[in-house]
Amino acid sequence: MGKLTQLLSLNLSNNFLTGSIPISFRDLKSIESLDLSHNRLTGKIPHELVGLTFLSVFSVAYNNLSGRIPFEQQFATFSAQCYEGNPELCGDHLPRKCSSTNQPGHEDKSHHMDEKGGTRIIDSPIFLYAFVFFSYAFGFWAFFGVLIINESWRHKYFSAVDRYIESCFGML
Repeated sequence: MGKLTQLLSLNLSNNFLTGSIPISFRDLKSIESLDLSHNRLTGKIPHELVGLTFLSVFSVAYNNLSGRIPFEQQFATFSAQCYEGNPELCGDHLPRKCSSTNQPGHEDKSHHMDEKGGTRIIDSPIFLYAFVFFSYAFGFWAFFGVLIINESWRHKYFSAVDRYIESCFGML
């Protein structure tokens, strides 16, 4: 797309696009309107897009973008609505201001910040391991606990296992 240097308007909204915004968009020197909203784009807004001096309409709302938004040249004129729906974006004219951890080269993928600046526990790998362990333990004890407590179910279960083993030996 970057080779379409005479393109004036590009609307790719609502297309379920994934991946990052291509840096090749910096070559769209004549573009006046760029709408990438309502997709599944990730990563940062490329700083190279500040070179699009004719850009007057820009929207990346409702994606999964993160990091600091460019705040130079015409990007200083875009409203917060252009970026809404991207909880990991931060910048001077957004409700979420950037901290030193949002600076380029200082990103920590193991901790994600929520809208109030707190760490979300659900993104922690410890939460994942604990969830898997407790799910396994619950399933194990739910199955074997019933067999231990209910004698009639225990007899039915072991007789079914015995029949299955006998049928396997019968096939051999």
